[in-house]
Amino acid sequence: MDWPKFKMGKVTVKDSSDVVGKVKTPKRASKDHNAPKRARSAYIFFSTAVTKKIREANPSWTQTEVMREAAQRWKEVRPNR
Repeated sequence: MDWPKFKMGKVTVKDSSDVVGKVKTPKRASKDHNAPKRARSAYIFFSTAVTKKIREANPSWTQTEVMREAAQRWKEVRPNR
């Protein structure tokens, strides 16, 4: 059997001496820094408000402990229907 030895980009070659140049992949479009940002979720609004209260009540807590408490409070919230 004659199996190819190398795979380079999108071109399969049998020997590295057969390669003339690399296959160019299309470049990704640059990000528009002036574009509007994504909308905030309900959890982000909630955690922003609650973390301030948690830090005031427990100033010695680390960021991890504060966010753990905020997540626990989020689980206890019931949606208004």
